[in-house]
Amino acid sequence: MNLVLVGAMGSGKSTVGRICATALRRRFADTDEWVEAAAGLRVAEIFAREGEAGFREREVAALRAVLAAGDQVVATGGGIVVRPENRAALRADGFVVLLWAEPEELWRRLASQAASRPRLQVGDPVAVLRDDLQRRGPLYREVADVTVAAASAEEAARAAMEALRRAEREGAASG
Repeated sequence: MNLVLVGAMGSGKSTVGRICATALRRRFADTDEWVEAAAGLRVAEIFAREGEAGFREREVAALRAVLAAGDQVVATGGGIVVRPENRAALRADGFVVLLWAEPEELWRRLASQAASRPRLQVGDPVAVLRDDLQRRGPLYREVADVTVAAASAEEAARAAMEALRRAEREGAASG
């Protein structure tokens, strides 16, 4: 069973994912890294050349490929839930953990990376993050098996792994 992490940019999906992968002795995959490797371009360059729509098309292919590998820890891009086919794939092929943090906390984590985050290169990046959470929050919750506070990466990883183990035990008991 794939352990899949969803949430807004800055919620710690990649950091938490690497911690979980190490502890669970599973491969780690990051859909943004997969897109970059396949395109030979950074995410910011893809956005500049192809717009968000082009990036989202690439993201669909990345998610399919990553989930098909199976039994790994997957960190997704913050907007992966906007496409219905991605939400269906997440529900079908993963135990999905939503990492949740408030917009101000997300900005605190992302401020030093704003130059590499095209959507945050605006006058009020906290407003962008707040809007993302309002629009995407219901979509994250639609696919999530559990929600974890994205406090410290270690605490979030521990909670995600405990939820996965519980789900695996319950699945084994009912199967």
